[in-house]
Amino acid sequence: MLLLTKYIRRRANSSLVCNILFGGHVPMKKLFIPKYIYKYTRFNEYWEDIFQNRRFYMPSPDELNDPFEGQLLPVGSGTAGNSINTAAGKFNRDMERFLKNFRILSFSANIRNKAMWAHYSDQYCGFALQFNTQKNFSEVERVIYRPDYETIGAVAIPSLKKYEEYDPIRQSLLIKSKDWENEEEFRIIKEVTHERGKNFANQPMYYNFDLSDLEGIILGANLDFEDKNNAEKYKCHLKNKQRLLDYAHRLKIPVYYSWTVPIKSKIEFYKEGNRPRFDGSSYMNYIEKNF
Repeated sequence: MLLLTKYIRRRANSSLVCNILFGGHVPMKKLFIPKYIYKYTRFNEYWEDIFQNRRFYMPSPDELNDPFEGQLLPVGSGTAGNSINTAAGKFNRDMERFLKNFRILSFSANIRNKAMWAHYSDQYCGFALQFNTQKNFSEVERVIYRPDYETIGAVAIPSLKKYEEYDPIRQSLLIKSKDWENEEEFRIIKEVTHERGKNFANQPMYYNFDLSDLEGIILGANLDFEDKNNAEKYKCHLKNKQRLLDYAHRLKIPVYYSWTVPIKSKIEFYKEGNRPRFDGSSYMNYIEKNF
């Protein structure tokens, strides 16, 4: 059993498991869910809403940074003229309309990803949120990464009159190119509410959470203003950092700082007030072990 488990974990993003999950209709959300997930965040016009209203904005697929979203699982809707799209190297022209019915909230299982700190947390000047997956976030689902040369058979949708017929479209949002594999992404996917005579596709959707879901706030390495170089270079973020700490202290959320270890090309984390010292002692004496 142990050997089988190790094999499945190694093959979790392979075509074999892809076929098992999607062809065999095995519920994906219960497989390989980590204890913690992380949301990389930057100081923008929306960040305070996370703490004030305990919620995340859920973007539609076309708002995300990958133009291939929802396109890697071929879906056939039976609409006339789709062969023209296929000849041009494109997928079902109806997919854009179908995908407008869904919203996505993305997380990562990896808090030590250097590229994600740079890209999603504003060059290490933002922060990340650590959530446990025991309650609200237990519904996260792992993204499957497929090689570009791998062929996945098309899934036919005769109509979209029944709720279950949206499932292949929803599944398409859990498949991404292997180029994104280092993000170790998990997603929460929600369908837009449908009511007769009302169109909610253009309405904003939010995902609410409880404070008990939030285990910690992790500041980017460049927000360590005890480093004099950072204090001068990134002083434009001082006000936002202080507001973030105010929320953390008022809501009693643990705060952690990033500690870069260039000689090992690693990022570690220490709890607020326990910064590693330059006195000859090992930095590992101060590093938190729960990341």
